[in-house]
Amino acid sequence: MSLVELLGELSFSAYRELGAEKLLLVEGTTDVKVMQQLLRKAGKDHSVVVLPLGGNSLARGGVKHELAELKRVVDDIWAVVDSERDVEGGPADPARSGFEELCRELGFRVLLTERRAAENYFDDQSVKAVLGSSFSALGHYDKLKSHANPWSKADNWRIAQELDWNAFKATDLGRFIELI
Repeated sequence: MSLVELLGELSFSAYRELGAEKLLLVEGTTDVKVMQQLLRKAGKDHSVVVLPLGGNSLARGGVKHELAELKRVVDDIWAVVDSERDVEGGPADPARSGFEELCRELGFRVLLTERRAAENYFDDQSVKAVLGSSFSALGHYDKLKSHANPWSKADNWRIAQELDWNAFKATDLGRFIELI
């Protein structure tokens, strides 16, 4: 199924009637709920439809035709993907850099995160509030699966729900969501 077909299945026109004017592309299915929580905190959840890219199947370069098709349905398209950086200022994953370049070429607003992934933006207080005191926040470039006490990415949306928006909006991801 193409992204345009998926938008049709989601009845994007019905969302538009309810006030949704923008499309936010995210990397995977667990990112959908995370971004919905962040958009809710910014007061923008009613105006944005969040659509997953299926990870590396579309969050990479070389998929211009597939992404360009989305412009047939909606004009205002945004995208956010994890950089997968290992260190501050380090290079992003080449596939993600290719995706960023392609999005810019198509006129989409795009954020390739400064930190490794969405879960690297969670503060310790929010992680503990949701998962318990035996859990701790990741460093900005730590891999979740390599963490001393990793959690399921399926829990990320619950952690995002607990974030202090005033502190979070100072990050690159928070500023991006504020712009949407």
